[in-house]
Amino acid sequence: MVKEKIEKIKEGEKKAEEILKEGRLEAERIINSLEERERDFLKEKEEYLKREKERYREEEEKKKEIEIEKIRKEWDEKIEKIKSIPEDKIEEIAEICWNKIKNRIF
Repeated sequence: MVKEKIEKIKEGEKKAEEILKEGRLEAERIINSLEERERDFLKEKEEYLKREKERYREEEEKKKEIEIEKIRKEWDEKIEKIKSIPEDKIEEIAEICWNKIKNRIF
């Protein structure tokens, strides 16, 4: 009877070791899966940030182009005005216009 109980205990220990081994393997698979998901997420995050950065850069460039075009139009209008005034005032007005444009740019 004691031998039977000892045998049952040994069988129980073997089953417990098998269960622990399976549990460790399953835990390792879960950890690997989570690490892979984390790597995928980080990669996706980097790609998203790169796209957003590029989009922001393009928007900023468009804003600058619009501002430059606006300044060009103003400059052209002012040049036309200058062409229509007497010669002795051209230099004075050109200097005023240039200062206004320069202040906007810088």
